[in-house]
Amino acid sequence: MDTSTNKLNNVDKNAGIMGYSPEFIDVDGIKTRYYDIGEGPTLVLLHGGNWSGLSTANRWTEAFEYLSEEFRVLAPDRIGCGMTDNPDSIDEYRFSRDAEHVLDFIDTMGIDSCHLGGFSRGAGLAMCVAVESPDTFKTLTVSNSGTIGPPKGDSMHRWSKIWDGLEDMSPTEPEYIQYKLKQHSYVTDYITEERCRAAAYMRNQAKRIETAEVISESDPLDHTLPSGKSIRDHIERAQQEIKKGVLDMPVMFMYGRNGINDPIDMALAGYDIFAEKNPHARFKILNHCGHMVMLERPEEYSQTIIDFVDFHLD
Repeated sequence: MDTSTNKLNNVDKNAGIMGYSPEFIDVDGIKTRYYDIGEGPTLVLLHGGNWSGLSTANRWTEAFEYLSEEFRVLAPDRIGCGMTDNPDSIDEYRFSRDAEHVLDFIDTMGIDSCHLGGFSRGAGLAMCVAVESPDTFKTLTVSNSGTIGPPKGDSMHRWSKIWDGLEDMSPTEPEYIQYKLKQHSYVTDYITEERCRAAAYMRNQAKRIETAEVISESDPLDHTLPSGKSIRDHIERAQQEIKKGVLDMPVMFMYGRNGINDPIDMALAGYDIFAEKNPHARFKILNHCGHMVMLERPEEYSQTIIDFVDFHLD
């Protein structure tokens, strides 16, 4: 990894990677960065991570090649992430505002119905969005999400293993991103200098520094937000609605078996929330794959979604 002082000088101004060029659109006053790749039925993808921008729509680029064979893929930077604008006030750093931004994005893009996918915390967000507007979505795919929960085992021990070695590194440096991605991954060949530099470039943007002052990236899932509500509060409300049978759309839960932060009992418990009332719920394990399932196994991840959609909608 280049450690020169000019290491971010050659990053694309919009932080696009792998030859893909992101676009921008105004979503109810929020300038939103997104990728629009391929043609066909629309698939909206929600990245994970906390606010402040190290996790962005760039998380999906490895899978674009394969998913675009079947879908028009729309992958936005969530509100307060990447190069998308921050919420209007501190009180709006909450999961319900995140979900509102996703639905506003879909509406702004002129989409009446689509497929929905989410990864990690973005999978929890996708669950909340689907509960909020179930008629909008034809299928739901979620993967490697401790956010969906419910919590299992010693989460703080798992987090301490993930964060081990990061305490003396700056999140604004490419080396930090490189190390953190390796901590989450079984397969690491996707962790390129281009990817890490683009993430560091976005994390160095003034609006991301502002966000980081509000929300610490190391906060656990159930931390209290400035709004007084925890992310877990929003998740639990969505879970209760699902247990009532609100979601009858086909649901695929994909799981990379070898991630530190996703024990299989947590993954199965999360899946059971969907499966109890929904005969169209499915669970797939990808072996020799860590937390970053769509980056580590992009072709298999993509083909699983394509086959799942084709089977249920033919």
